[in-house]
Amino acid sequence: MLDIPDLTLRGLPLGPNQDPIDLRWLLYPGAASTHWRKIKGAVESGCLGHPLLERLPLLETIHRHWQADVTAGTKATVSVKVYWCRLRAFVAFAEDIKKQLTLAGALGLYLAYCAHTKRRSGLGPMTHYQYSHELACIIAPVLGLDARKLQWKTKIRMPKQLGNQEAKEKLHDTATFVQTLLETVEQLSVAVIRGPLPVILRYATGGEHAIHLGLPFQPLDSLKLRDTSKYKRAVDARARRANNISNKARAPLINLRLDAEVLIFINQTGSNLTQALQLTGSQFRYQSDGDYLHLFAWKNRAKHSVELRVHKGYRKRFEDYLKWRSALFSNDPDGLTFPFVYNDGDHIMQRTHWAFADARKLMKSIGQPFIHSQQLRKTIANFTRRKMSRQVAAELLSNKEKTFRESYEEIHHQAAVAELVTFWSDTEAMVPAIGPGGCQQTAPRSRSDAPGGAPKPDCENGGGCLFCDRNRDLRSFDYVWNLASLHHLKLAEFNADRTPLSRKNGHPVALTIERIAAKLDALMALGGECAEWVAEAKLRTQEARYHPFYTAAFDILEGAE
Repeated sequence: MLDIPDLTLRGLPLGPNQDPIDLRWLLYPGAASTHWRKIKGAVESGCLGHPLLERLPLLETIHRHWQADVTAGTKATVSVKVYWCRLRAFVAFAEDIKKQLTLAGALGLYLAYCAHTKRRSGLGPMTHYQYSHELACIIAPVLGLDARKLQWKTKIRMPKQLGNQEAKEKLHDTATFVQTLLETVEQLSVAVIRGPLPVILRYATGGEHAIHLGLPFQPLDSLKLRDTSKYKRAVDARARRANNISNKARAPLINLRLDAEVLIFINQTGSNLTQALQLTGSQFRYQSDGDYLHLFAWKNRAKHSVELRVHKGYRKRFEDYLKWRSALFSNDPDGLTFPFVYNDGDHIMQRTHWAFADARKLMKSIGQPFIHSQQLRKTIANFTRRKMSRQVAAELLSNKEKTFRESYEEIHHQAAVAELVTFWSDTEAMVPAIGPGGCQQTAPRSRSDAPGGAPKPDCENGGGCLFCDRNRDLRSFDYVWNLASLHHLKLAEFNADRTPLSRKNGHPVALTIERIAAKLDALMALGGECAEWVAEAKLRTQEARYHPFYTAAFDILEGAE
């Protein structure tokens, strides 16, 4: 009997018919490429053969990290399920190329998988990046590496789009999408939802979308001639579906309108999807603020528990929706504001990554692109950023300015050019400094926080630039390499100093070393490309590949030794 530890992932919310994720399934050859609904049955039936125990150390380590994150609440359910899909694809790839899945070979397999993904012509640049990043988040903790550094090895970068035309295309797609949602809402009244079937939705663009309950309606004339008993059963089934007007029976119609309402709500308020899905109550109060309103969720014991900002024009549409909700869910006035009809209990609260299935079907049916809620938030936030300020845009999304700048802000090309022109017209141009960085080209002046023994700024000594109030840091690898090389040079000078001065506190060279180290640490803390620059610059200096500015100085120092 094989002794295989339990690798079941516990603590995730599950639907009534859902099995927990069990990483032991991936020990069996062929399980990774089996449909996820059939993996458990295929393993238990024995048709996949015996487990490959060389995979156990890797899967056991991944399970340990995942379980710790789920228990601590640091990893969302959506992320775990996305990672589960990516891990299955990774294991299937290893089987396709006939490579063993082990801890020792995980790094090489990861790089091979990313290279294979990049060669797939059917995937876009963003998909290439997402696949490599998601798998890096799985493999890096197992290998004791940083996920960003591991992904950096793949040479796959997040694509960046810049340009006014691309911004216009996004706005046009978003406007068309929201208009389609509004047309959908207007056509799904209570009377239509409770009315005859099928429901045919028609749009100004000329598209049509038919919604059937159960199997699509089939012509019964030919069936009547072939089999009268089947014809009678089919007629009876159609009549039962038509006469059943309960919310559960009409769920596809109700959920489609709720999809549309949630997306419109997010587009108007800037709230995130989780906030919208967890919003409760059907009574709200409004407070005027110019062309906008502050929307408050009204509760008997704690009013103003939720505050959102909407345009005045949205108020009537939102109140129309609340009347529609009250008509369909009259027995649940204090439940979810957007009460989707699903038979999976609390699992609805986790419905984020795979949400809007009905809206996606609609957009595919009429040939229009689907715009996800995150992009809708970006659109309204960037519009607010251009019209008002970054601070107001961040407040709209309930985020800090740093989060908005890093995750939501999309630079408008013409606005960026205008800002740069204004900046350089109002500010004296910087020139290269004697030391690392740039200089404002004015009289040197010591920083107020410079230590007493620090080198004095005199535009002759490069170390003095680090303590000059006119010196400016530059966001470039060349600057970081310059700093790291100077740091290495000063360390060599300080170690070569055998005079009594070197043993005293406040040695000028020691202060310079500390100042450079603090700058490098600050750049590393910024993360992203800055952290990569620091790591690469330190590696180069360790390999004696110094910045060209200091090559001669190192040659002289080595000659003196």
